[in-house]
Amino acid sequence: MMQNAETTMTESSPEGGQPSTAPETATSQTDPPAVETRNVTATYGGPPVLKELNLAISGGELTALIGPNGAGKSTFFKLLSGVMRPVIGEVRVFGRSIREQRVRSAIAYVPQEESIDWDFPISVRSVVLAGRFGRMRADGFPRRLIPPWMASATHRQAVEKALEAVEMEDLAHRPIGALSGGQKKRVFLARALAQDARILLLDEPLAGVDSRSAEVIFDVFRRTRDEGRTLLLVTHDLASVEKYADRAVLLNRTVMATGAPSKVMTLENLARAFEGGYIPGRSEAAR
Repeated sequence: MMQNAETTMTESSPEGGQPSTAPETATSQTDPPAVETRNVTATYGGPPVLKELNLAISGGELTALIGPNGAGKSTFFKLLSGVMRPVIGEVRVFGRSIREQRVRSAIAYVPQEESIDWDFPISVRSVVLAGRFGRMRADGFPRRLIPPWMASATHRQAVEKALEAVEMEDLAHRPIGALSGGQKKRVFLARALAQDARILLLDEPLAGVDSRSAEVIFDVFRRTRDEGRTLLLVTHDLASVEKYADRAVLLNRTVMATGAPSKVMTLENLARAFEGGYIPGRSEAAR
């Protein structure tokens, strides 16, 4: 595990031509950060949800975002996925704008289970195939006009590889709504893998999963990280952060601490961020 970041504390157009969609996974000391925010403030029309957020996350690491409910973790993901824009400041992914990276299919998002309509009649394989749509559009005319179910061998192979990675290939024809909670998480993780993105945004991927699914998911995280990709994980499972994450970012509307999990997740830091409230897995120890 790469825990080389020192803990820090804080108080508070596409270029000319068609952008390439080929994944770029190599990182070096000269590469820009995987994620960089500069003085970012975000709001839904009222008080700031994120304020003066300055953060740089290195590529090729599994970074966990932790903090109390309402700390701005999901808002941070909305900024990174392009769903919303900051009212002040700038967000960059691998040195480029969010818009540029979305065109390149460089950002994949694994949502929380409650944000999905499970009654929609779609198979497991079709959900994973949706992760290839951005790359299909980049195939050029006339191949980009071909219906998804007639996708080329390259796209079909990417889907099968992703299904195998999460051990869901035997259930590929099953309706997504018929799966267990852990199986659903694995399917949406497979969709992100099929997209072949440089950065994966994982919103509570462990919530409500069975032990087998948790093992599979973490194994995929490790292998994906080891391939040079960047994973950002929102979770309340602090024990898993200590065990698996390379880096932790403690948020409460701004960055409270960042660095190696063992340095960030001290009782003092957690108490300050959670403002005396319940700390998952820590409150008993704090008493």
